[in-house]
Amino acid sequence: MRLPSVVRWILVVPSAIVAWYFALLVSALLFAFIVAPCMDSDSPQPYFCDAAWYPRQALFRGIYFFGAGLSAVLVVAVSVLVAPSHRPRVAWTAVATGAAIASVMTFRTDLFVVAVFAIACGVTTAVVVSRGSASLRSKVTRTDVVPNA
Repeated sequence: MRLPSVVRWILVVPSAIVAWYFALLVSALLFAFIVAPCMDSDSPQPYFCDAAWYPRQALFRGIYFFGAGLSAVLVVAVSVLVAPSHRPRVAWTAVATGAAIASVMTFRTDLFVVAVFAIACGVTTAVVVSRGSASLRSKVTRTDVVPNA
């Protein structure tokens, strides 16, 4: 195994952690700009917080689902992109690890449905990666047909 491959294998886990933190940052920024100004506080609230068209509670819950789904997709995708080989196996390992961590983090909380959504997003990403790598292998397979015969 060459040195660049070893380095890429070493960087799989740190890159997945960075992807998770990036999704957390994006979710926190969305929360800060969309929902947080309308939370009860002593400062004056923006005018749109009291509007009938502003679904504050739905946005509050939706950001949880968006952040969990984004983190699952990014962790699986980044892990696969960094890994030098065995990409479907890396994708499914990332899904299994993420599912275990999400289950432990949300056990006996009201966020368990969010964890199930994140697991579903991770599984969907792993299926796409697995099928993409299978179709890539099928395009490269050798045949006995003579071209231009």
